[in-house]
Amino acid sequence: MSWVDLFNTAFIERLNGTFRERLASLTRKCRHAVARMETLEAGMYLIGCTYNFCFPHQELSKKAHFGCPTTPALAAALTDHIWGMRVFLMYKVIPPWCSQAEPPPPKRPRGRPPKYILAHVLAAARAQGIFTS
Repeated sequence: MSWVDLFNTAFIERLNGTFRERLASLTRKCRHAVARMETLEAGMYLIGCTYNFCFPHQELSKKAHFGCPTTPALAAALTDHIWGMRVFLMYKVIPPWCSQAEPPPPKRPRGRPPKYILAHVLAAARAQGIFTS
């Protein structure tokens, strides 16, 4: 087996071509250069997600594979239907900093606690017999 059999770049080159075709700032000699990197990342995220969830692929839809219109997300069993653009754009995503993160512990109060708290703590400790005098 030669290295040509191990490293087939046709699939990634096809994906690169799709990105260049659909995102104006990635075309060669374009007049639509991106001013901020965040804009390019958002555009690539949008195109990548629609590529995988919204548009059926011709090769996956052939009878040799699935036999019906199929997206890569359907083929990978990430979803059970082809998403429409409206459904995709209206889908709510929980930001990573909100999902299942424990709230930070409360900050310790600075300085001396008020006298009524000290009196309450001392009374509770005496009632439990913590202090022996």
